[in-house]
Amino acid sequence: MRGYTHDGASLDLEENEPGIRCVAAPIRDGSGSTVAGVSLSATRPYMPKERMQALVPVMKSAAREISVKLGFRQG
Repeated sequence: MRGYTHDGASLDLEENEPGIRCVAAPIRDGSGSTVAGVSLSATRPYMPKERMQALVPVMKSAAREISVKLGFRQG
């Protein structure tokens, strides 16, 4: 989990549900606290590891955009 915190995104490689994979990123408010998250899930055939890696910057960008609207300013 520390690695995910540092990277700003997390991957679920079927740990929660067999056959389901997920890429997620935290949404932060003006204080910098994580208040929500944004994620994208799909079944394994549609979400190979390469696709998951390609989605990390997409999810981080979406989370950052929402966070900025909530007052988050990265220092």
